[in-house]
Amino acid sequence: MQVICMKKRNKIMKDSNVPLYQQVSAMLARDIKSGRFKPDTPLPSINCIEAELGVARNTVIQAMRQLVQDGFAVAKHGKGFYAVDQKQQPVLNMVLPLHHYYYIQVYVNLIAGAQEMADQNGERLQIYNSSETHAGFVSALREISSSRPDARIIAVPPCNGNGIVLDKSSKELEKISKGGAKVIVVDRKLRSTGIPQITQDRLEGRKLLLSRLFTKASRKAVFFNASEHARELKRFANEQSWKGSLAFESTSGLSDDLALLKENRYDAVFCSNDLHARRLINAAGGKVDFMLAGYDGTVNATSGSPRISTVNSNLMQAGELAYSLMNPVKPPEYSRTCVKPFFVQGETF
Repeated sequence: MQVICMKKRNKIMKDSNVPLYQQVSAMLARDIKSGRFKPDTPLPSINCIEAELGVARNTVIQAMRQLVQDGFAVAKHGKGFYAVDQKQQPVLNMVLPLHHYYYIQVYVNLIAGAQEMADQNGERLQIYNSSETHAGFVSALREISSSRPDARIIAVPPCNGNGIVLDKSSKELEKISKGGAKVIVVDRKLRSTGIPQITQDRLEGRKLLLSRLFTKASRKAVFFNASEHARELKRFANEQSWKGSLAFESTSGLSDDLALLKENRYDAVFCSNDLHARRLINAAGGKVDFMLAGYDGTVNATSGSPRISTVNSNLMQAGELAYSLMNPVKPPEYSRTCVKPFFVQGETF
């Protein structure tokens, strides 16, 4: 395929205050906007631009990166740079599990944060439901990257019970990242360190709950499904000179959970999430004789009666932060960031 090179009339002003790479980028942008380079057609090669304009190779590479960042071009792995239809609204992609109404309640805040940032910048948010399966996740990623190898993707990948991303899903993320996609993983933990991650600080959230006990007449508390933080939480209670006992249990069904709570006479119960908390209340006939708190800050906690005290995981901030990392002034090196949760007062704690 023959590729059109630069117009001879294009000249670089080396004594200008405008950096050379910005001049090159502006020239190409004008040619794309004028229709000289049609959408989805290859742009001149880096060698061609370098020879025609008499600028350094690094200058051309920087110009092409600027062109991509400004939405005038995409980089296709092994093929070069292609013009983008300027009439097409830029797209920000999200891949996350939305197969269960509770997941929808949790991640609606993440979507809202990213949506607000996209709206402010005239972009469209495209959402894909992975159904919390590797097959669904990979299918969505490949659908996105097949049309835009340099696509921007906020991902909540499938994970194990400890929130660690499945190895095969992690490898797929690494693959499309090497192909040119920008990926941010939210609310899940990758073992690899090549992709930026934004997680919620669940330990901090659980400390917020535990600290409520220090001013109350509570002497026996239990955390459900929080054993990974048992050591830190016990240390935190000791540091605050709390004299009560702290236990850690796994959920095993509502009737068994209620029997466990009654047998051990716990006066404070920290549930694994808001849904667990609401179900315990319902199973107990709408009233419990212990303080109770959920986790996630969902409608399950705040809309019913009694209103459940809960921790909001602050995923709206995570969505805003993910967008910012997608569109940096300077591309960041690998980073892992935690968003800080906050306590939401209800009637049960």
